[in-house]
Amino acid sequence: MNEQKSTEKNSTVDEEVRRIRTYGDDMAESIQKGGVSATHIVAAEQDRSSRRLQFEFEEKIPFWKKRSVVISFTGIILIVLVVTSFYLLKPSATPTPPPNTLAHIFTPDYQKEIVVAGFDASKLKNTLAEERKSASIPVSSILSLDLLEKSGVDKKAITTEYFLKTLSTNIPSSLTRALDETFMAGLYAYNGNQPFLVFKVNSYANAFAGMLKWEQYLTNDLGVIFLERNTLAVFGDTIIENGDARVIKNENSKIILLYSFPDPQHLVITSNEKTLIEIKKRLGK
Repeated sequence: MNEQKSTEKNSTVDEEVRRIRTYGDDMAESIQKGGVSATHIVAAEQDRSSRRLQFEFEEKIPFWKKRSVVISFTGIILIVLVVTSFYLLKPSATPTPPPNTLAHIFTPDYQKEIVVAGFDASKLKNTLAEERKSASIPVSSILSLDLLEKSGVDKKAITTEYFLKTLSTNIPSSLTRALDETFMAGLYAYNGNQPFLVFKVNSYANAFAGMLKWEQYLTNDLGVIFLERNTLAVFGDTIIENGDARVIKNENSKIILLYSFPDPQHLVITSNEKTLIEIKKRLGK
């Protein structure tokens, strides 16, 4: 009885052993049947393992991480492009104006150069008076009369002191010292050509006091430039565009000559209020 059970047990174990096939048995059988070498089979299995690991690795990376990597890489490229473009397209330094370029107290619409070297008072006054009569410029535009000591490559504008001295004016010395060497002469096209002078001011207090002293001589010193005919009228106070002005009016109460300080740095002498308003506007730009 016991021998019979032992025999049955051994038969079952042998059957189980026959059912168990190892990877080595499968490989050996494949070699015998297909003529495939062991080396080929090992290489193929390694290739499958490698692809499986790569697939599993890619599956483990979340989508948002992949997207972040792409965005970061794209951002780096854009930064490089922007920086490169900045240096390639960066404008060169602003060129220095040539030495013969004249500076203006404010930007005019037109310019005309007049060499006045050697002029006496009469010739300088008559030249400016003739420009007032003959100049042709569009309405509401400004022509700068650039008075030069030299022209050409060595172009040089005359100074305030040169201008006032040539005119043989009775200007107080305190006023001359209160004015900067830079000034501007020109015409404003409004109801004819309106002449003007604009001076830069170094000392407002001294310039204001000096103008009050010069008033009694102003029509005689500058009348040929600004007035169509002589007048015995005297200056009086008025307000123009919320600013103080000293003016001379004709018999019709029309302003024919005025001066004003639109700001502490500038003195304007002109023939009507519209010209003062336009100059004040341009000085503020």
